[in-house]
Amino acid sequence: MTRTVFFRDYTGAEFGIDTPLTRNIDLNEIKHSLSIPTFVNTESYVMERAILTIYAAANAHKVHDFHPNLDMKDFGPTPIPALLFGGIAIRMHSPSSNAPGNPFHREPNDIDLIVPRKRGVQLVNLLQRLGEIYGTRYHYFVTASDKTFNALRGGERFRVRTIERIAEDGAPIPGVLDILTDCIDLRHKVDVADDFNHTQQRYTISLANILLSKCQYIFDVPRSQMSRISEEDLDYRVLNYSPFKSDRIVMGMEEKDIKDVCAILADNPVGENSDSIEVTRINEVLEHDKKFALTFKLNLQNILEKPEILEGMNIDRSTISIIMTGIERILQAVPVINKEWSKPWWNTEVETPEIFGKAKSN
Repeated sequence: MTRTVFFRDYTGAEFGIDTPLTRNIDLNEIKHSLSIPTFVNTESYVMERAILTIYAAANAHKVHDFHPNLDMKDFGPTPIPALLFGGIAIRMHSPSSNAPGNPFHREPNDIDLIVPRKRGVQLVNLLQRLGEIYGTRYHYFVTASDKTFNALRGGERFRVRTIERIAEDGAPIPGVLDILTDCIDLRHKVDVADDFNHTQQRYTISLANILLSKCQYIFDVPRSQMSRISEEDLDYRVLNYSPFKSDRIVMGMEEKDIKDVCAILADNPVGENSDSIEVTRINEVLEHDKKFALTFKLNLQNILEKPEILEGMNIDRSTISIIMTGIERILQAVPVINKEWSKPWWNTEVETPEIFGKAKSN
């Protein structure tokens, strides 16, 4: 074993890790114990770490039984219902997105995790011991700046450091895991509290909430940038909303999110039960938030109005038909929005990522 400096904080504090990295648990046994579908491809390190993390959370109350000699903080008397959202949640519900070469396949770059607010501190405590319990491939730690960040958020959000990826020579590359609590509060708010009572749904938020969280993305840019938007092949993101002020353009989801939305629609029925994309649940959320309803509607309508987006992804016609039919049925459940907005109706406090340089990928 060689002790190397893995991360250096702004204070100068050094965080070390022993290499080569270790793993002392069978990933296939974990998948079986969690009843993860066999189609879920865990060959990438990010998927591996995601599965191990939710396994550890689901078994947090048993840690002391199997590791009595470790000096551990209290992780609670019951499983921690940590749930996945984002790209990895798509993988858990879409066989197509797991198959290399499939139009819906993409490698997720990070883990999106949400937990009940009252269990957030317990999850952070648990994550910091995973390297000792399951091997250093699952190393998590908290820096001085992370402690300050976590304290200032008052339990609404947590940040821990981890191994983002492993280089070809086996060297660990540091990264960050952001943990949300209770709701996904970005451009709009998606409350997932009810999902914590149904953690056996492949350890993700519900299909309806996955769709809602993907379709909440929206922002605006000066109309003067339209030529550059066209030059960089980003016209597909321009949303059709004429009431908005004339010198601005409204932009929606990027391609990876459109791909994820379509993967869910292609592989799951639109219906009224927990195994489907529940239109009743979507209607309930949007009925109480007309601003969110407008954003959600515009993003789905954009796909419906621009079939060339899906054609450009080399999706076959029959699958495109399934996706479009699903979108039409979902849009029928979206409440009527009578009010018109000429200025942003979404949360503008959230940082807007750089859009240029993100042309459509193959």
